[in-house]
Amino acid sequence: MTTIYFDKQIFSYLFKSKEDKHRNLLQKIIENKKDFIFLYSDAHLHDLYQDSTTLKYEELKFMKEIVDSNHLVYIYPCIQADYQEPLVGFTSLKPLEDTTWVEDLDFENPQGELESLVLNAIDIWVQDSYESLSPLWFFERIPIKTGSSNRKEVLHWIKDVNNNYFGRRDVYKSFRNNSIKVYNPYRKRANKFEDVDNIIKEYFPKSSFDEITNATLHQLGISAQYHPIKYIIEYNYLDSWGICPEKGKTVATRNMLIDSFHGFMASYCDILVCNDSNMRKKNQILYERYNIDTQIYTLDEFIDKFDEAIANNKKTAKEYIDETIDDHTNGKTVKVETYNNTTCTHIQTSHSYFGYFNQMVDIPSENGWAIILSKRNGLNQSLLFKEIEIIVNRISKVFYEIGYEYQPFCIETESEQLKEDKWISRCWETPNFIMRLDKIQGQASLCLIIYPLTN
Repeated sequence: MTTIYFDKQIFSYLFKSKEDKHRNLLQKIIENKKDFIFLYSDAHLHDLYQDSTTLKYEELKFMKEIVDSNHLVYIYPCIQADYQEPLVGFTSLKPLEDTTWVEDLDFENPQGELESLVLNAIDIWVQDSYESLSPLWFFERIPIKTGSSNRKEVLHWIKDVNNNYFGRRDVYKSFRNNSIKVYNPYRKRANKFEDVDNIIKEYFPKSSFDEITNATLHQLGISAQYHPIKYIIEYNYLDSWGICPEKGKTVATRNMLIDSFHGFMASYCDILVCNDSNMRKKNQILYERYNIDTQIYTLDEFIDKFDEAIANNKKTAKEYIDETIDDHTNGKTVKVETYNNTTCTHIQTSHSYFGYFNQMVDIPSENGWAIILSKRNGLNQSLLFKEIEIIVNRISKVFYEIGYEYQPFCIETESEQLKEDKWISRCWETPNFIMRLDKIQGQASLCLIIYPLTN
């Protein structure tokens, strides 16, 4: 556990709570920030934007105590982190209902995907408003490819959506009830991704959930198959079709959009902490779908997991090596594959090695075998310099404690090496093993390679 994402409600809960267990958690977070990275995104800021009181500014200051300036953003094709304090981000935030961006678009001669998305979304909205949208519109409707609206017409429809749909719970509830009648009339619920496909096939016997969402992207004129909009669409289908619905009294389109963006951005991290059971379930299903390793916990569950992570980060070099070798010797083989003429045996892991690596692969070497430890995540994403710094310093420290030279991370020189993808690795030679910490070239991934020494 290194990167952690709190849902906005968790920040609010900790901000207001007077319970000892939450005060103790906050103290541990502050005391151990050198070993963990807490992050936030614009979804937190949009949540706070709905607060009409000045209390939100106190919450923003409180957030900074935990996240510092670790801000997640999506820049195609991956989630990245920049450095911006929450209060600074909030003061420059434009609300979701803002329409000034429309002025920069040309709808009569659309050139990019954004114009196409807006034009097609409005057309779908209009057809649905007049009850002329076929239930099979994903496959039957012909997407708009040329401009048929001017900027004034587009603004009219966007403002209509903002005023009459976006924030109104009664309208979303009615929309969801109608969708459930068509696509999930028996109101079946899902606990895993396989359940979703089974429910979908009752209405679309020849189509999978993936085919439907890809068809939706096509309808909107979006070409990228991995895209935040795809995640948001799937999250909203899970709710609006009653597969994992939120409570009707509290949900509106605006909330669903923000919640789905929380889930997407949290997929960058090792941990998502959220007390909303339906939000957790929707994200668990989508993380399973995309093979994302992000673990989801309630706040009380996280308190225990955080204690475990703190303890795990304080193990000795011998403890880390022993649990690695134990899994390598006794672990179950998950799969075997060939990559660049090398046989790679994936071994089931039962530890978080050095408090970070969660994947083990055995490969042949000149000395018989080698272990590659890495951190698996299903998304294309960047790697924080801070994350590399934490792991380099942690492993350097445990070896320094048994007599090796301390090799801490140097941000001034190594950040430039990382930018150029020419990072200099670390190496330690023990009486039985050689261990090398390296970054996989061209990928956002650290790995620890362990070779046995020959006699």
